[in-house]
Amino acid sequence: MLLVEGSDATNPCHWMRESGLADLLPSLTDTVRVGVSAGSMVMTPRMGAYVVE
Repeated sequence: MLLVEGSDATNPCHWMRESGLADLLPSLTDTVRVGVSAGSMVMTPRMGAYVVE
């Protein structure tokens, strides 16, 4: 399970990309993803540039 807590959505999004986790997420098909508040936006596969801007 991956849990991403709330915050400003740009912060966890930045670190997920910086660490390489964002590229790894599509291959984690058996992993439960949980987000709280802004973390729920970050864990959404379609977050994209719209939320970050």
